[in-house]
Amino acid sequence: MRSPSADWRTLTTELLTARPSPAARAAAVTALEDVVASSLMARHDPAVGRLVRYARAQGVPARPRPVLGRRDGVAAGAAALVGGFQAHLLDVDDTHEHVRGHPSAVLVPTLLALAEPDSAGADVLDAYVVGLELMARLGRVLGPRHYEAGWHPTGTAGALAGAVAGSRLLGLDAATTATAVSLAASQAG
Repeated sequence: MRSPSADWRTLTTELLTARPSPAARAAAVTALEDVVASSLMARHDPAVGRLVRYARAQGVPARPRPVLGRRDGVAAGAAALVGGFQAHLLDVDDTHEHVRGHPSAVLVPTLLALAEPDSAGADVLDAYVVGLELMARLGRVLGPRHYEAGWHPTGTAGALAGAVAGSRLLGLDAATTATAVSLAASQAG
């Protein structure tokens, strides 16, 4: 019998090396367009402004990360937080039947916070696709009872998927990715 950790290592390696199909990339483009539109619709909401001001008050590094629709950047972690908040604020962001949540509100802000200005668009799309794949697999395993018990897969499965997507974009190896996922799991939910 295989151990859960062996299964996880196999899945992580598969996700880090997968070559998404053209159809998966096309679907990712549509999801990106959707979450960008959702984010831009919310960009002037006072709650977003307050969160950005709070993030800036925590300090802005020499290389700030972008927040969609804003000129001022913030630290990478804050950019992911503000981006996720902004993407989901109006609750018009995408959903996915297997995820039972909002994958792009987690994945896109994570990837934008980690991407370098010279990151290839194809690399960002591939990272999004593998993050969505993991989030959908987790959603199928967790099933509807997860949500019915009071958990939201956007935050639980999304944390792990964001760690894998970010690891893929950054070119991390399987061991480092496993550490990132472990840290994300300890904070999920």
